[in-house]
Amino acid sequence: QSPRELLHPGPVFALQFSDDEKWLAAAGASRHVRIWNVATGERVPGDFKHASEVRTLQFSTNAKRIVSGSSDGTARVWDVASGRALTPPLVHRHRVWTVDITADGSHVVTGTFVSDGDDTRNEVDYEGEIGLWNVATGKLVVPIRQFPRGINRVQFSPDDSLIVSASETGWFGVNEESSSRIWNATSLQPMSRPFPHSGGVRDAAFSPDGSMVATGGPDGIGRIWDAKTAEPLTKPMKHTRRIVTVKWSRDGRRLLTKQNNGVTRVWDVASGQLVVPKIRRSAWTGDAELHPVTGDVVTLDNNRQICTTSLNITLDDYEIAALSKIVSGQNIDSTSGLVRSNPVELRDAWERMRKSKPDYFEVSDEQRWNWLLRQSAMAVQAEQWEAARGLLDQLVEKSPNDILFRQRRANCFAHLQQWPAAIADLAHAAQQTTANSGVIFDYVVLLASQGRIKQAHDILDRERTPQNGIRPKLTKPQSILLSLATGNNNREATVIAQVTKSAEALAEQQPDNNMALFIAGLARYRSGKHAEAHQILSKLEDNTDHWWNRTPARANCLACLAMVAQKLGKSVEAKQWHQKAITVWDTFSNLNEETFRYGWSDILVSQLLLNESSAAVKEPAPKLAPPLE
Repeated sequence: QSPRELLHPGPVFALQFSDDEKWLAAAGASRHVRIWNVATGERVPGDFKHASEVRTLQFSTNAKRIVSGSSDGTARVWDVASGRALTPPLVHRHRVWTVDITADGSHVVTGTFVSDGDDTRNEVDYEGEIGLWNVATGKLVVPIRQFPRGINRVQFSPDDSLIVSASETGWFGVNEESSSRIWNATSLQPMSRPFPHSGGVRDAAFSPDGSMVATGGPDGIGRIWDAKTAEPLTKPMKHTRRIVTVKWSRDGRRLLTKQNNGVTRVWDVASGQLVVPKIRRSAWTGDAELHPVTGDVVTLDNNRQICTTSLNITLDDYEIAALSKIVSGQNIDSTSGLVRSNPVELRDAWERMRKSKPDYFEVSDEQRWNWLLRQSAMAVQAEQWEAARGLLDQLVEKSPNDILFRQRRANCFAHLQQWPAAIADLAHAAQQTTANSGVIFDYVVLLASQGRIKQAHDILDRERTPQNGIRPKLTKPQSILLSLATGNNNREATVIAQVTKSAEALAEQQPDNNMALFIAGLARYRSGKHAEAHQILSKLEDNTDHWWNRTPARANCLACLAMVAQKLGKSVEAKQWHQKAITVWDTFSNLNEETFRYGWSDILVSQLLLNESSAAVKEPAPKLAPPLE
């Protein structure tokens, strides 16, 4: 049958067949979702439309409903036959990047991903959300879960009892903050620990029978896990680049993985062994499937031509003999006995196979690159700062303008207390147009801690009043905290007043947030309202939360109470507050140890305030533990 052309207004970002193959849906930049009857080519009537581009689609198993997700921050559920919207817009903070719907179309799960142009990214501390929605009511089943990183994938299990999600964390992301895990599909409570990929998970999928979950990550590792226990069922499936796609065959016996350079591999699920080592069709498309009948690999090439690759792989007689020699080091002689291969035969076999199957015998640049990434992440987790720094030196040399590598190496330099080197890396990273809030925060803190207050204030002033349409990199809480923590030295009264006003507004918006209240108290101190500062900080100090009692935030609060009390003429009380601050400082101030609750820049913020309180009460300033030899 000749191909049929179906017209869609504008570029298409999402294509989806219904399971019964009756319907085909497409969506994209035009903001429209269009659905056609596959047999007739007729388009379903109805106004399936969002306010911005549509990035994701999913039919229910019974093909009666379809859910769409858009960059306008909403998801919608539609009746396929009539085109009628079944829900109001399901509203999120960020663009909806991934969706799924239960078999009967009664519930929807959504995942969001912040975009570079998102106006809200500097106002919130999260970039990803997972929402579970009741289609009948159009309301959340449970409150939306928020995560530091965007959500790449959400999917219901075949029986709709579980949800799997995928999210990248960055190479030094905290696993416990990761959304890459299995969730209860009723309560959205975690049912497993996070999948332990370095850098998080790019894609995840349940097997057709729901008993297993496949994951692929930016670490170039594919894994298959038990869906109930989240225990690994296969050894790591190693790749040379980051994995962007994992897909199951219809019978669940094979798994397809695709790298970001277009290389596709197929694995045997039972053994975890490669069935197809390497298919290179395209370096740009993420489209690859296993044919439901033949099991062949179906891909798109760079000319957008559909290509199939058979899984029936053959080796010639010499290659079989050569592999046998290499693996065993032996030959079969004329009597069918085994004899040791001589060095000349082994070298010949090695060279022959190395040329015909280079992936098996040579270390590619991609493999070396991934090795450096994995080893540097492992060195950091083991608190081997000098080893991690050496590995990151090679990554920075290879990619000198990569912000993450600079930031990671600065992290190592900071733990080694090699401050000039850390400043140099952060300065380089901060100059890049894509520098994030973490880079700028660490850079400003480090400048201030090394006495370069004016330079730190200049950056903060640029963040406070950006020019030429350049967006601020710091979040509002970060900007306010740094403006206050780095002192009043030669700052204009109007600047202090403006920052104080912002701090008060933050505390009003988040009255139960300890950090917002502390910032408001520090702002009152900076603006000379010492009695009011004493009131709010004393109230905060009455907090009995165990976590708060041992953090830099509490040390900061105590240091500020010492300075306030000194200003109010209560010198004895001031010394008592200062001593408490030093006691708390001693619990977290060892930079030789990694901490997953706060980083070295948080410790340096505390040191800035403790130095100031030490001067106020005329006590010695606190010192960092010396770096290990």
